[in-house]
Amino acid sequence: MPKIIHSLHIVLVLVCAAWSGSIAAAEASPTEEIRNAVDAVLALLKDPNLQPETRRKGIRKAIAPHFDYRAMSQSTLALSWKKATPAQQDRFVELFPKMLENVYIVAMEEYSGETVKYGKEKIQGKRASVETFIVQPNGPEIPIVYRMRLKNDRWLAYDVVIEGVSLVSNYRSSFRRIADVEGMDALLEQLQQKIDGRLKNDA
Repeated sequence: MPKIIHSLHIVLVLVCAAWSGSIAAAEASPTEEIRNAVDAVLALLKDPNLQPETRRKGIRKAIAPHFDYRAMSQSTLALSWKKATPAQQDRFVELFPKMLENVYIVAMEEYSGETVKYGKEKIQGKRASVETFIVQPNGPEIPIVYRMRLKNDRWLAYDVVIEGVSLVSNYRSSFRRIADVEGMDALLEQLQQKIDGRLKNDA
């Protein structure tokens, strides 16, 4: 995913932040949830007294509960999800978040004072989108749209669009290629290798 990971490292800081906030049952708008989440995660990044491992644990703890990982996994795999066995599906749902967290933790450590401003919010039933812009100290603003859904009275993020590029779509393309050519078990093995640090290239 060179467009997202290589050239826009800081984007993932705020992607993670948007997924990490405390979610109250329809009491706050999607934009308010993102704003609160960004503030919470950036506080961890700015705290000079935190040891790196303590900071990473705090970030993981903040992120993990607020993804709709199964829905995100199903959308990412697309047709490959339907072809996978239930055991393979469960394994993917287990590994995919771990890989994402590792990518995000590395990206967060690239933080260098960026801020975020908020644009339009659209709510249609149980779906919402929130427009934001990352403001770089010495660069152009980066537009990001968060896609969220209301599930069991909680707003959960299931995709993010960075400069017109969907995070889910990027992974879908690369994962589909591996699953189609090498098989689902090979994709799972590559995810495990990437988590373990044995596979350096993007999945």
